[in-house]
Amino acid sequence: MIETARDVPFVRLVVLNWNAGDLLNRCLDSLQDLDWPKERLDLVVIDNASTDGSVDGLATRHPGVRLVRNASNTGFGANNLLLADLEGVDQVGLVNPDVVVEPTWLRELSRVLVADSGLGAVCPKILLDDGGEPRIQNAGSLIDRSGNSRDRGYGEPDGPVYADAVEVDAWCGAAVLLDADFLHDVGLLEERFFLYYEDTDLSWRGQNRGWRYRYVSTAVCWHLHGATTGLDTPKMRRLQARNRLLVATRNGSSATIGLAWTRTILGLFRNRPGPRLAGLFSAARQLPWVLRTRAEFRRLPRRDPCSGVVDLRHRSGGDWEVVGPEPRFLLDAARIPTGWARVRARCVMGNLSGLTPTLRIDGASGQGPYVVRLGHRGVERIDHVLAIPQGVRTFELVVVPGAGTVRLEGLEVSRISRPGATAFMLRAVVRDLRGYSRHRQAELARNIIRRLVRQGPRATMRGLGRRYSSRGKLIVADQGSVPYSDWLNAFDPVGETDRARAVEAIDRLAERPQVSIVMPVYDTDEVWLRLAIDSVRAQWYEHWELCIADDASTAPHVAAVLDEYSKLDSRIRTMRRTENGHISAASNSALELATGDWIALLDHDDVLPPHALAVMVLTAAQFPDVEVFFSDEDKIDEAGVRYDPHFKPPWNPDLFLSQNYLSHLGMYRHRLVREVGGFREGYEGSQDYDLALRCVSRLDPRQVRHVPFVLYSWRSVRGSTARSLGTKSYAEEAAIRAIRDHLDREGIKAEVDLSLAPSTYRVRYRLDEPIPPVEVIVPTRDGATHLQACLEGLTSNTRYPDLRIQVVDNGSTDAETLEVLEAFGRRPDVVVVVDDRPFNFAALNNAAVGRTTRPVVCLLNDDIEMTDPDWLMEMVSQVMRPGVGVVGAMLRYPDGAVQHAGVVLGAGGVAAHSHAGHDTPDHGYFSRLATIHEVGAVTGACLVTTRESWDAVGGMDEALAVNFNDVDYCLRVAETGQRVLWTPHAVLVHHESNSRGQIDDESKIEQLKDEAARVIERWGEALFEDPAYGPNLTFEGAPFGLSDQPRFRAPWWAPEP
Repeated sequence: MIETARDVPFVRLVVLNWNAGDLLNRCLDSLQDLDWPKERLDLVVIDNASTDGSVDGLATRHPGVRLVRNASNTGFGANNLLLADLEGVDQVGLVNPDVVVEPTWLRELSRVLVADSGLGAVCPKILLDDGGEPRIQNAGSLIDRSGNSRDRGYGEPDGPVYADAVEVDAWCGAAVLLDADFLHDVGLLEERFFLYYEDTDLSWRGQNRGWRYRYVSTAVCWHLHGATTGLDTPKMRRLQARNRLLVATRNGSSATIGLAWTRTILGLFRNRPGPRLAGLFSAARQLPWVLRTRAEFRRLPRRDPCSGVVDLRHRSGGDWEVVGPEPRFLLDAARIPTGWARVRARCVMGNLSGLTPTLRIDGASGQGPYVVRLGHRGVERIDHVLAIPQGVRTFELVVVPGAGTVRLEGLEVSRISRPGATAFMLRAVVRDLRGYSRHRQAELARNIIRRLVRQGPRATMRGLGRRYSSRGKLIVADQGSVPYSDWLNAFDPVGETDRARAVEAIDRLAERPQVSIVMPVYDTDEVWLRLAIDSVRAQWYEHWELCIADDASTAPHVAAVLDEYSKLDSRIRTMRRTENGHISAASNSALELATGDWIALLDHDDVLPPHALAVMVLTAAQFPDVEVFFSDEDKIDEAGVRYDPHFKPPWNPDLFLSQNYLSHLGMYRHRLVREVGGFREGYEGSQDYDLALRCVSRLDPRQVRHVPFVLYSWRSVRGSTARSLGTKSYAEEAAIRAIRDHLDREGIKAEVDLSLAPSTYRVRYRLDEPIPPVEVIVPTRDGATHLQACLEGLTSNTRYPDLRIQVVDNGSTDAETLEVLEAFGRRPDVVVVVDDRPFNFAALNNAAVGRTTRPVVCLLNDDIEMTDPDWLMEMVSQVMRPGVGVVGAMLRYPDGAVQHAGVVLGAGGVAAHSHAGHDTPDHGYFSRLATIHEVGAVTGACLVTTRESWDAVGGMDEALAVNFNDVDYCLRVAETGQRVLWTPHAVLVHHESNSRGQIDDESKIEQLKDEAARVIERWGEALFEDPAYGPNLTFEGAPFGLSDQPRFRAPWWAPEP
């Protein structure tokens, strides 16, 4: 019940009556029972020249209801008598006399309308008043592609599907609440229509001006449908046919207009064509009027969506001066439509005109923020389509900071239909195709048609959207991570300036080594084969030879294409095998053609960017002792859109034994490849992995180097490994054998099998007898419940033969905790030590390690639960390997989300947990959550280390009492040459900060800042050299997003001074 009229909108409710009889009294009774302050309600009946006496005695039966008499029946447009003058009125309700509303009807509608200034109308749940089970008559209206308006849910039972508030195309005039500002902006009902489609027309006009409409399921009314107008009469059919055409013609797109008239003409061949034919002729007679009004509406200025500015100062005329670091126009999110929208404007940025504005969209419920790049650099006219998510909170047009002025003219964000968006994107893509080669045009056209036939229009539109995105037109990505197509535009060195500098740097080389590119070919699609060869011929570095072995292809075009190219370019050397020997044999045949200093591998359907060999060769000149180079890579689909970049870490041998991340692009010393015997038959599918394993076995880790550029695009087509890593099971089997052979060569006792994700592998290292004794150190204080669970897990659910537990009681006073300590302290494998100094995690652990002589130590928080009995055996088997000093585990929250999967150095300024909060079924960034690999650091909540490593660095730094002592310890261990590993095969549950609590007061925050500063001062740039993190990835926000400031430069650019 509304208690007061203060701040309650003033509402005018209009009931249009024509011969409604006693239905009018029933309607007014329900309206007068509304839960609404009477002094804020103007209830009016417009009588449309009734002849049945339905308004006689109205003042007596319904005091307080005003009566306005119309001299003649002018149809539904008679509502305008009360809509033309809305002085002092906030909201207007239209109610048919055959409608009965529930008491909360107005309150629910008004509440929603007030909360969103972008809503022009809200429509209730209208149920059929037919005496049966509740059925929907209207849950908002929808407008189809032919301009036909239909009741959403008509005739369907009232159920959960109609319980949610949703935005709709239009509203039904039988019962609706309109915003007065909406009527001021859009105008009144069109009286020419007389009956039917006036509500659709006004809705559509408003939608074209940026207004939105929402269905409110909690506002319920009942409608005796057709009681006053009839449900199916010749007049109704004539008016509906005429008005549908007129409304579609003055509001719809060209396609909608065509469909509307076509549908009406075809409808003449159905039963009872007379009324439709009359409606068609009537609409045709009124075409001049409707086209004139259409033009008038289009000339109206759009509602200005701008609501303010930041870091901009108004100058003369329409210019704005940039005065701060983040200049942007604030847009009223309430005036922004959701779904597909078109953004149009003219944005002139003075001396900044070579740059591009962006939209920044912040969504509700944790969605976004999103960043949307508008147009190409230097383009002043903005005209783009994009999909806007539901629940937008803020919407900003961000311009480029710097000295200069900005002029923004004609900004308009309007709704566009899905077909309209498709056509828009298709036109943009077709325009681009004009500059492509004939083969490229044929490739794209064939793939669009193939996707349409095989996958349908929805998948076709998604592919078209990706293609459109690649033009730099539509980019949507999480904040903190630059969109990949945007990243390529900004940082992929493919411009003419880069090419000129690269050529100059190549000319300065004392030696220009030849690169032999090895490519086995078998029945390759002609388009992909040509694109692969063309990508080699386009290389800026010209000292290459392409060695192609045709593995007895059965497709006749293969030989023809190879013959054509070998005649075209003498650097292309080809041979044809007499019988098919599969990829290893074919690769060796291609290798026999090679005469160069370096060997690079290229699959027959993949492509290289033009700077690939230049980057590789110039990098090799900088590092003459390196024998193997490998680059970053991405994927490229049938339409030529590049996506899914793999930005790799530096050389990480343990990661390499878990997945073949070295390919692609790999470049090897020719001599080295010859020494290991080339490719081995029997390892098909993983022949490149096997070759790399045999090569790196002969090298020092410093002789393998990562080149942080995307120099290889892996073709993603149906059935390819690029599209699904699990596609080729034979490749996984070959990889397991290759890893086993590598371990045998190294004399390592281990077993190999598949890991948790496709194309990842697990090496199970065997512990030598006797199994090393382990000391588990558990600091605790007043945490009985979790401490008991932890100790029970250690004593009953940990499978390890020689384990001792040292519980360090840091001053517990809780009786229950003391009971737990006393009970477990009686066990021979548990010792309880009281150390009640002020909490200092580093000091507590240093003292505890000093009390043991065991060779392996496990630091363990007291809020850790054991779910896998073999967790400790896995961690000890890793830490006892030569060269390993520290091992961390997979820690999950109780709900299964990742709490710790290693630590990323530099993230967030100092360090951050990798994949924290990750709870989706995938295995993280390129399956990192399924791979054993070297990391920068691991958490001290579960850290296994050797006593030798601990003593070598003097344990933990006690100046870091609470924060980053584990990170600092790992860095110091790594500084001695020992590796820090993380394994996904030791899984525990962590109730984080249960004992110490959260960082939620000023003293803890200050301590965090002080200890972070100490770590940064100590380690400097080394803090940003994580062995598991690529230099193209961001340190801002969550790890593994793309960086807008990559930490590298192309080798032809001089280093920064």
